Amino acid sequence: MKRNTEFAVSLLLLLEQVEDAEGLARHQLKELVGQSKHASSLASEELWDALDYHLRLLESAGFVTITPSPEGMAHDDVELTWDGHDYLDVNRPSESFNLNVKWPS
Repeated sequence: MKRNTEFAVSLLLLLEQVEDAEGLARHQLKELVGQSKHASSLASEELWDALDYHLRLLESAGFVTITPSPEGMAHDDVELTWDGHDYLDVNRPSESFNLNVKWPS
């Protein structure tokens, strides 16, 4: 699989908007990504694969932490790290970059 920087940045931006101190469960992140333009050409399984791959890359770069859940991988908590915030501070996309997702109320 190839790295997609725009996809990775969109994950960081979604995590930045989370108000819960524990981050988002992986399945919640998948649902939000599923609403974005990145999911339009991907089947559900392909979306899981792309999400997992990019989360591993972001974790290895130190931009996110993933806390395993006893309920299974889909419930792992994903949150932005200090380095992830710093990356976005320096590399924030232009105003035209829009995620177009609907946050649950």
